[in-house]
Amino acid sequence: MKRPLRAKPRLFFLLLLLLSVPVAHQIVSLPSQLRLVVGEEQQLSIRQPLAIFLLVADPIAGAPERTGWQQVSKVTPLRKGRTKLEVRLFGLIPVRQINVEVVPQLRVHVGGQAVGILISSHGVLVARIMPVETQEGREYPAKEAGILPGDIILAIDNQPIYQVEQVGKMVAQAGKGGRRARLDLERGGERLIRFLEPAISKQGQYLMGLEVEDPAAGVGTFTFFDAATGRYGALGHVITSTSSGGVFQISSGRIVPASIAAVEAGKRGKPGEKIGTFTTGSNTGLGTIDNNSQLGIYGRLFRAPNHAFYRNSFPVAMVHQVREGAAELLTVLDDEKVERFDVEVVKVERQRKPAVKGLVIKVTDPELLKRAGGIVQGMSGSPLIQDGKFIGAVTHVFVNDPTQGYGVLAEWMIQEAGLFSREELSQAS
Repeated sequence: MKRPLRAKPRLFFLLLLLLSVPVAHQIVSLPSQLRLVVGEEQQLSIRQPLAIFLLVADPIAGAPERTGWQQVSKVTPLRKGRTKLEVRLFGLIPVRQINVEVVPQLRVHVGGQAVGILISSHGVLVARIMPVETQEGREYPAKEAGILPGDIILAIDNQPIYQVEQVGKMVAQAGKGGRRARLDLERGGERLIRFLEPAISKQGQYLMGLEVEDPAAGVGTFTFFDAATGRYGALGHVITSTSSGGVFQISSGRIVPASIAAVEAGKRGKPGEKIGTFTTGSNTGLGTIDNNSQLGIYGRLFRAPNHAFYRNSFPVAMVHQVREGAAELLTVLDDEKVERFDVEVVKVERQRKPAVKGLVIKVTDPELLKRAGGIVQGMSGSPLIQDGKFIGAVTHVFVNDPTQGYGVLAEWMIQEAGLFSREELSQAS
């Protein structure tokens, strides 16, 4: 005689969990990774029937002789390291594990200065490859020469290239001379030489079959730097090609000081813009660009930009430390002067992994509204300060409401800059 099947207790509780929408929502909303700061108490907000248990060991408990799990409502990390938290249903059934990284309290210097962003110290960027319409049909001189989008043309026939206008003139000279043009390229940090035979278009022009653009990405805002390592972050979003929309694959680049000559105020449906100027001479550089990421541009400084609003460093806020409410924004509206303006954090996305648009901010400062209409292009990277902490940077403006915009959270920018491994960076610098 067969025994009747009995549901195991675990399956019973899991079924109960699935039927409880509020409990399920609570579990899903919990992060799988959490970064805490040494010495700072963290309240663990969770409602019954869920409870949080701590693996009792360094660095949080500070008692290596004690092992096992202990129910907790708050933790105060004592030293740098890694540990785990476990979420349990009815204190019995593990339903989620949270990996905890404990880091020292990082402090960085915030910026707000306007900077010119150059993808390469010289050369022009190959935006895309295209055919040349000739009397005989279509020809692809650039493709046949092995040139690819993203290549930087450094020189043509041993003549350094600094402006887009030079390219057409040098190609025409080669074509009229009945010879191939020598192109010195940079691709992924590697120097290459390619030989290209210009094609004659139906209009009688000598062309290479490619579109080039100036690698200067224009004016943005400097966000922060770390004095110990020289690492910095700026812009708060990725640099893309104006023609192809693709991400610039930066093999070399730098930031230089910039000055804001005027601000075109934003209006509903028409974003405003900072109008800035900067020089590209080799002796004007502030630092290199080695990472063009979705969260901004990053590199190492030669020297810190001038005209900082605050001279002292600020502690970096982790995602869970940022709140809705008053904050301040640092940016330049005139010349090189960094100014402070009031804003409000309207929404905080409790992101579990690095991503843009972690904040929604609203400009409340009458002076900024009067002079710029709110957030404008060129303000990307402007640092945000709240409760004496660096919490993030401006990234985008709402097209239909220039008084509001998005921001990226500081924790992700610091991570992208590599500063959670500050010791290794200091040894390598």
